[in-house]
Amino acid sequence: MKLTVIATGSTGNCYVLEGRRSALILEAGVPPEKMMAGTTLDMTKVAGVLLTHEHRDHAAFAARYAQLGLPLYCSTGTWACLSLPAGARCELLHNLEWRTDIADFEILPFRTQHDAAEPFGYVIKHKELGTLVFLTDSRPIPYSFKTMKPDHIMVEANFDDGLLDDNVVAGEIDQAQATRVRSSHLSIREAMELVRANETAALKTVTLIHLSSRNADRLGFQKRMQDAVLFADVKAPRPGDVIYMNGRTEL
Repeated sequence: MKLTVIATGSTGNCYVLEGRRSALILEAGVPPEKMMAGTTLDMTKVAGVLLTHEHRDHAAFAARYAQLGLPLYCSTGTWACLSLPAGARCELLHNLEWRTDIADFEILPFRTQHDAAEPFGYVIKHKELGTLVFLTDSRPIPYSFKTMKPDHIMVEANFDDGLLDDNVVAGEIDQAQATRVRSSHLSIREAMELVRANETAALKTVTLIHLSSRNADRLGFQKRMQDAVLFADVKAPRPGDVIYMNGRTEL
């Protein structure tokens, strides 16, 4: 299975998990046309679009995907915040309840800590993937996934505390915005703690996503995470990168 990064960051988020017979779109923060232009995806393979929450950089184009006939999967709170066209298919997911009927994917939603109506992260299982933990736009969460022995962790590393402080001092961002970042996103330090807490010898890849354009250092974050883990291959991809979920990356 491969992960194609269509967009990642505050201007838009969209990722495609694609196997031989099925695919899943993660987030709808860019138009379908941009998603399709960024991959060779056969749209007949797409089982649906998985949304973490309603903020525009993650769900602004949810209605457009629904108009293509794709089912949307999200929480009840997220669904209530979306403006969907009549006839749109929205499948509601529930905290810590597995869904095993999304093509050959199995999905477990879990509540995250963000300033949104009912934000979710997801455990995603597939025979060509193994187990993937997908977490973005959140403060640290009270769950452990270690007994699941995840093969892959896809996690937000939005900011570094020192860079954020420097940008406040330099007047690049104001203190209120910095406070909001700290109260609703994971720092690289917190992402490292999460990965270390859930790492076993089964972990193959760690993918860092949703890095801030001003408060993050992409290659520096990648090195810090790589130095922190024992087994996994760490990537901090850019839009257009393709990560094969055995650790190989195509740029």
